[in-house]
Amino acid sequence: MKKFWNVFKWVLLAYFVYAVVKSPNTAADIVRTLFQLLADAFRGIMSVFDAVLNRS
Repeated sequence: MKKFWNVFKWVLLAYFVYAVVKSPNTAADIVRTLFQLLADAFRGIMSVFDAVLNRS
């Protein structure tokens, strides 16, 4: 099973390299969107903690 995951990781890496080479603008947009989602999620979690701790 470990060999399967090792091969799967290499195939996944090859696909990402292909996607970046084939369409770098789209790949950059996807990465930018993912980081924006992570930042929004972090801000949301922090606002929940602020509300729980009565900071605002």
